[in-house]
Amino acid sequence: MTLIYSPEALGDLDRVWYEVWEASQDLMTTEQYIEDLRDAVRKKTTFPKSGSPLLWNGVFTGIYFVPFKAYLIFYRVNETALEIGRILPVKSDYIKTLFGIGSMQFDDMR
Repeated sequence: MTLIYSPEALGDLDRVWYEVWEASQDLMTTEQYIEDLRDAVRKKTTFPKSGSPLLWNGVFTGIYFVPFKAYLIFYRVNETALEIGRILPVKSDYIKTLFGIGSMQFDDMR
């Protein structure tokens, strides 16, 4: 299964890198954190629907997520690819970010 990162998810990875760097001030720690996050994503390609389904008002949105430390990785699954849409802090209004006005929406990935 192919792994695809949206432009927003790639920007999120840059933000995560910066946040970890700011907290640790250690390049090796920062690089290892990002590598571990990417490994968590890669592992989902084997069993993509093993992530938690994202429900909104009790209805499955078609989006799965997997927690990684202080972040949630949001993705969709199609026949050939696992599409990473966003990587957002656990302590954020991720529903607003995913579905709100003026934010990247998963439908924009198609």
